[in-house]
Amino acid sequence: MNALFVNLILCFSVYSILGWSLETAFKAVRDRQFVNSGFLYGPFIPIYGFGAIMAIQSLMIIDPLLSHVDPFLAIIIKLALIIVLASLVEYFTAAILECLFKRQWWDYSDGRFHIKGRVSLKYSILWGILGYILLSVIQPLTSLGLSAMPAHLKYFLTVFIVVFLTLDLAKSLYSLWDLQQYLSSLHLWREDRRKVRYIQRNNCSVKTISENESVSSDLEYASCIDDLIIHPLIQMMRQFRHHKNSSCLDHSLNVSYTSFMLCKALGWDYRAAARGGLLHDLFLYDWRTTTLNEGRHGFVHPQIALDNASLIFSLNDLEKDIILKHMFPLTWRPPVFRESLLVCLVDKYCALKEVLGFSASSDNFYFPGVLQNGPC
Repeated sequence: MNALFVNLILCFSVYSILGWSLETAFKAVRDRQFVNSGFLYGPFIPIYGFGAIMAIQSLMIIDPLLSHVDPFLAIIIKLALIIVLASLVEYFTAAILECLFKRQWWDYSDGRFHIKGRVSLKYSILWGILGYILLSVIQPLTSLGLSAMPAHLKYFLTVFIVVFLTLDLAKSLYSLWDLQQYLSSLHLWREDRRKVRYIQRNNCSVKTISENESVSSDLEYASCIDDLIIHPLIQMMRQFRHHKNSSCLDHSLNVSYTSFMLCKALGWDYRAAARGGLLHDLFLYDWRTTTLNEGRHGFVHPQIALDNASLIFSLNDLEKDIILKHMFPLTWRPPVFRESLLVCLVDKYCALKEVLGFSASSDNFYFPGVLQNGPC
């Protein structure tokens, strides 16, 4: 794993925990009771981690430029930069959370000099002062501690933190924004699936189904994966248990269908998301019992799946990126496309639901090429 990536993750976690501790202590004193601050269940507030990392990286760039500047002026410039960065992070984080969940985590509208209640001059100056103290005092100590830490311990902590934050994020998102309920509100989930099961029981053909506009979403999804789902190697994925009682095909179809629906709602490339989502775990072995020469399953199976998919299907760059990057951040290379990032997040979401026993079976999905010869 890349040393820079490891150090960034560890710094991010340190400052996220420090931010959580600061806010929790402040609210405990103010409200005279313990209040778990932040969006996540665990002791992390990611906005502090992101803000700190941005400030650290930015100051590393401008420090050489300020080497010949008056020391007092250099402090003012650094302070101003931190204030701007903190304000941007706080504003856009608030905007994204409000857009997704229709609620506010903080509101500065009762004070003066604020922008839509998301940022205020008073708190931006406060964040700037705290940020400067962080960079001048805490960051050198953090860097010293990381330098003294053994490489294997840093690697272990990085993997643990990434897994913990991924599960915590999935749980927090599930409690705030039930993805299945959200899709249902768009009339793209439960009703269509009920109709698809009816179609399967009655062995309808594609032509018959196309006459019913109420299943148009499923027809469009079916057209995206029609040539893939009938391939014997795709059907072989049924043989391998993946998460709890879900087969590899169950999981891949859940990821594919959910990614298709979200990308369609967002106006993104839903065809590539559907195809890449279906092929992302085409590794074709039982990862619980198979020993790989290439390395551990979690780190190498995206490349194996891509190699298998490339042998039998023609893939575009987006579909390749979806397959290869779906295990980020466990594999250190980040997704290049927005659809790849979405499928990566959906993969974690579906895996969590399957582990918790809330998964859908592949029997609930419509496979047009197979269905014409009888239900799956």
